Amino acid sequence: MGGTRGRIYLKHPELFKYTVDPQDKQWLTEKQHMRATGGKMVYLLLEEDILELSTTDEYRDNKELRLDELKPFTAPPWMIEKMRKYMEHMRTEHD
Repeated sequence: MGGTRGRIYLKHPELFKYTVDPQDKQWLTEKQHMRATGGKMVYLLLEEDILELSTTDEYRDNKELRLDELKPFTAPPWMIEKMRKYMEHMRTEHD
């Protein structure tokens, strides 16, 4: 989303953010969903959350909004299972 694209998860902590582990990173790189990034942290956000956020007053008329740059993909079942476990962990941690 323009200038905040790289830090949108900081500005909106309510968004689900999944921290990619080395196995995930390898799969994402092999499938050309991302470039090899060395030791950098990589987060995945849900496309649905980003699209919903883009319709809010904060972003709706933003000239830097670049939804065409979104690169949605379907994660493999083993990665989805890790995301589910992470979601459950986050849910129970905040209860």
